[in-house]
Amino acid sequence: MNVTELGMGPTLVLLHGDASPERVEPLARALADEFRVLLPDISEYCASGPLDPDGRRRCREALEEMIDQWTDVAQVSIVGHADGCYRAFDLALAGRVSIGAIVALGPFDAPDEDEAERFEHFVEQLGRITAPVYLRTAGDDQPTATLLAHQLQRYLSNATLDDVDADDLLAGDALDDTAEAISDFFLGARRTDVLELADVLAYEEELD
Repeated sequence: MNVTELGMGPTLVLLHGDASPERVEPLARALADEFRVLLPDISEYCASGPLDPDGRRRCREALEEMIDQWTDVAQVSIVGHADGCYRAFDLALAGRVSIGAIVALGPFDAPDEDEAERFEHFVEQLGRITAPVYLRTAGDDQPTATLLAHQLQRYLSNATLDDVDADDLLAGDALDDTAEAISDFFLGARRTDVLELADVLAYEEELD
């Protein structure tokens, strides 16, 4: 799997949708100011729809291998765009990669009639994801995507939803806003982890 590496700092993995990775390269460059961004080209490994069981497994295994080869952190942060959101959720559900936090960027594609049952089954499993999740949609141009994002939020146990005033999350001024929101979310999640650890250590000191 070809992987583009940009920037330095905390590592995050950026998963593109069914288009090529070039679609999210501007976001990768913007995030590289604060993060080490890994942008894998998953086109060959994740060609089938994200709800196809065999395709999901092949894609997930390829991503698990890539993350194992390219990261040495206890937990990985993931940004998914479009179908890449479902790839991120699938990694979290499988549990073989420890995921610290997920950002899911719309638009979320509505399932067709043949996939509706698979979609319902998939989202019903999302409650097992304990990592913080940030859902971001462009409500101006994607009302269906916003409705799907609300549905996902209902199932996720630790999710926040931001429906922004934009036509495209990855274009123009919205790109900078998206990068800033992702940075704030991931760095905030890391601060929460540190605070929780500090609380545990303080409590242990009190016991001593």
